[in-house]
Amino acid sequence: GRREQSKRLCGMYGLSMSRSGQHGEPPTVTAVVRGQGELIGLLKAAECDMDERTEDGRTGLHVAGMLGRAGSVRELIEAGAEVGTKAEKGKTMVHWAAEDGHVEVLKTVEKQCGK
Repeated sequence: GRREQSKRLCGMYGLSMSRSGQHGEPPTVTAVVRGQGELIGLLKAAECDMDERTEDGRTGLHVAGMLGRAGSVRELIEAGAEVGTKAEKGKTMVHWAAEDGHVEVLKTVEKQCGK
């Protein structure tokens, strides 16, 4: 089915569906770090958790906000990632994006969330 096909396609791009394949990182985080935000839709179709956390409590959306990856932010929100999820010290991805001056990320969140 579509889920298995999506898993195979993710594998072609080097994304493992298990944490062991990415040094303990969730596949969404790996896609964001690699600049492969376009794969988020495939990860969603493969039934990956869009809010799975790293060992230090960050989600793919947190990492996208910190790195200023507006495209990945859009893809993750469209795939159902929770914008208000808090990580260390109670920070959300919006906090990190604002602190680092990632205006395009903030505009993307505003547009996607209608706020």
